[in-house]
Amino acid sequence: MNLFSILRMLVIFGMCLYLTSTSWSQIDAVTKARDDRSLAFLQGGKVVKIAVKPGSLVKANDVLMILEDKKGESDIRILEMRIQLDVTIEAAKAQRDLAQVNLDQTQQMWEADAANDLELRNRKVEFKIAELELQQRQLDLQEAQLRLKEAKETHSRYTLRAPIDGVIQRVKEGEEVAVGEIVQPGEPVVRLVAVETLTIDAHVPVTDTLDLKVGHKAYIKAKVAPRDRLINGTVQHIAKVVDPASGTKLIRINVPNENDYLGAGWQVSVYLSNPQTAAKSETNMKHLTQLVGVVTGKNR
Repeated sequence: MNLFSILRMLVIFGMCLYLTSTSWSQIDAVTKARDDRSLAFLQGGKVVKIAVKPGSLVKANDVLMILEDKKGESDIRILEMRIQLDVTIEAAKAQRDLAQVNLDQTQQMWEADAANDLELRNRKVEFKIAELELQQRQLDLQEAQLRLKEAKETHSRYTLRAPIDGVIQRVKEGEEVAVGEIVQPGEPVVRLVAVETLTIDAHVPVTDTLDLKVGHKAYIKAKVAPRDRLINGTVQHIAKVVDPASGTKLIRINVPNENDYLGAGWQVSVYLSNPQTAAKSETNMKHLTQLVGVVTGKNR
């Protein structure tokens, strides 16, 4: 085998490697927030506090907005005072204890023939009444505690809290909500998005998905300078059905978004193999081809 044949085999081998490394193409796609929610109150009312503005970073359970609920606040205060200052149970306990002492004394006297049956029966009735009175006071307290819990749950509906960590995208749809304004039940007043992780839905040619699996690494490059460095993502979902019109499968990719490097709604290029590696392979292929040309030219 001469040198020319060896080099030709190297070229063929190099081309195979090159085609393998570049078999996945560039796919155009758009980033979107991992979670995007429009939040509303379950009931209407007058806005008394706005705790956020567009761009505010919030944690789950942070207060976003509060509506007026004077009646609810008053009911809660009354019930709390009633529970804290309730002395009826202590009084009922004291009355029950006294009835117990009287019953015990009368029982001893009856056994010593110092009290008759009627006196003993009266003491037993008095003790039973005192015991029932204590039970009633305890039930009253439990009812008040239950009413307080229900009042707090109802009052909590007048406070809008963040269900997730995220950033406030907008306060009220199309306009700014103001303190003193009346909002309606179910009317969106805050838009909250989670952008610490972005998702990308890419329509990938079916031939590029044959060996693709969930967990496969993907490479993302924004079309926005200077935020256009290559970022790693992970394939989270691969559609089971091929779109017959385009011959593609829907692939969902999660992309960590450290320091808000990317924005939701940005146009990006998606690669399922590292484009930098592919570029190096292409350069090496050119060098190999040039070398073959030089050598074969000398052998002629």
